[in-house]
Amino acid sequence: RDIVYRGSITVRVADVGRALARAEALALDVDGVVFDEQTSTEPGRHGFSQATLTLRVPPTQFADTLDALGRLGRQLSRTKSAQDVTTEVADVDSRVRSQERSVARVRALLGRAETIGEVVQVEAELARREADLESLQAQLARLEDVTDMATLEATLVSRPVPPTPVTEEKDLGFVSGFRGGWDAFVGIVLVGLTVLGALVPFAVTVALLGVPAYVLLRRRQHRPAAGPVS
Repeated sequence: RDIVYRGSITVRVADVGRALARAEALALDVDGVVFDEQTSTEPGRHGFSQATLTLRVPPTQFADTLDALGRLGRQLSRTKSAQDVTTEVADVDSRVRSQERSVARVRALLGRAETIGEVVQVEAELARREADLESLQAQLARLEDVTDMATLEATLVSRPVPPTPVTEEKDLGFVSGFRGGWDAFVGIVLVGLTVLGALVPFAVTVALLGVPAYVLLRRRQHRPAAGPVS
């Protein structure tokens, strides 16, 4: 039977770099290959934070390799599937053979063409049939590829970094007392300045109205009294 095996797995690991190297070794140990690989890092983190790789392994090693990947750390998710494409492979293979015979017949006709018109016509038909044959051959090659080697997609993620606890520093002794006293002094000065700023408008108003009135009053007190009329 022609079976297409596909699987995917996500594993949380302590060290993404080491787990990545181990996953690559798992594929090579069973005569597989690493088909694709991508890594990423987070700001402020040392080393990789995530890696995604595609492994191609023989179908007989598909289940064992998937289990081995899951043992690299804590398995978070896992999927696998098996699709029977025996009928599709047989159909495409049959069409390829038929098209090959068709191309051979047209080539034979090209050898018997006598006029330029016949040659041009037969060559056009030959080109069309050869293009169809190449398309069928490509389909068959893809089917043979996915049935000859199983595909595994593995995602390795690092453990989340716990936030650094914020510790409050406790200042003791002379420095702590001086700092507290200075803060209190600054607070009192700011309150005094605020009150003074609020009183300034009233002081200006009193000065503008009170000073002229006081001067006038003083002048009247010093004015000599009028004598008796003789």
